[in-house]
Amino acid sequence: MTNKRNFTYQIFESGSLEGFDSYINILNYHALDMHAYANMKDDVINFIDDINHLINKWRLEGNDCLSF
Repeated sequence: MTNKRNFTYQIFESGSLEGFDSYINILNYHALDMHAYANMKDDVINFIDDINHLINKWRLEGNDCLSF
């Protein structure tokens, strides 16, 4: 994240991932212009840190993190 006040989420919708090899068919694309709020960067960093801890705990318990 940068210190920009405005940013754009780029959201893609795809078809089924069944039989996924190397290409994904994009069905729809949406660009959402957003405005940052005070301390948003810190909130995002904290969220990612929480996800990282959750994944590490999951893996330490012997669970796999499977890719698509």
